[in-house]
Amino acid sequence: SILINLLIEEYTFKKKRKIILDGDLVNNYGINTAIRSYLIDSLIGLQDTFKFCDKTLFITLQIFDNYLGSVIASNDPKLKIEETDLDIIIVSCFLIASKMEESFIYHLTDYLTILSDKYNTNHIMNMEYNILKYYNFEAFEPNTLDFFEIFSSLYNLDDNLKKKGIKMLIVILLNIDLAQMNASVVAFSVFYLIMKKDFKTMMDKIDSLFYNLYKWSDFSQKNFSNR
Repeated sequence: SILINLLIEEYTFKKKRKIILDGDLVNNYGINTAIRSYLIDSLIGLQDTFKFCDKTLFITLQIFDNYLGSVIASNDPKLKIEETDLDIIIVSCFLIASKMEESFIYHLTDYLTILSDKYNTNHIMNMEYNILKYYNFEAFEPNTLDFFEIFSSLYNLDDNLKKKGIKMLIVILLNIDLAQMNASVVAFSVFYLIMKKDFKTMMDKIDSLFYNLYKWSDFSQKNFSNR
């Protein structure tokens, strides 16, 4: 039931505001592969510094990509994002994600220490508000780690393989095109690569799960009529 609900949520969010970006258009905003790699590397450093969990990283990237995509696709000159703005945007997304996922939240001044001197607490709060306003304060859609954890639990994946899968997911998210694919598809693709030696057993288990869910749940007409 958790997996079904995640798929429904993913579909709902995508239908509402998913924007697929052209690679050249993203490059025009200075978000090339090198810059994206730098931002994700900085995020991993933040995560390590604050001792935050992996999910905070994935939520941050999802919020960042969707917000950036909306701004770029709008072609509104008032919303023009410069390359120098990317650091405060990603930190603000990180702050939003941490409030959702972490039990302890640091003071805003702690986040300022990783930004340049041109920013203050008001800048972070304003950026955080702008991002949440775009999301209508509903920023937390299912991400690749959510789906990967569900698939892992279904198959009782051991910790070493789970760590390997998470590293693969992070590498995939370096690519803006792959990062915009459905989170469920990306997560299942990585899971397949890890488990391909026993793929038939894995698929039989997932098929059985869906078959049993559809037998006793009213999902088919109620939630998937337009899928």
